[in-house]
Amino acid sequence: MGIQAVVKTENPKRVESVFDEFFGGIEFFPLENGFFGLSIPTKVVDTLGERAVFGKLATLDHYELWSGSWRKPKSKWRLW
Repeated sequence: MGIQAVVKTENPKRVESVFDEFFGGIEFFPLENGFFGLSIPTKVVDTLGERAVFGKLATLDHYELWSGSWRKPKSKWRLW
């Protein structure tokens, strides 16, 4: 199953860098006011793995259409 999300960013190139070589297979389009639509097809999800796709999305401020909630970027730093 594909994954759809809305991404909030001031720098669209950031999304491109997050998905790296898979960005060409992803539909990425402007909405308005710094929001962008992101549609990740099943083929990309199957290649990367669902967990990896959600891991990449976790680095972005995004709204998951499936869960219906905003997700803020997770810090790369872990404090124990």
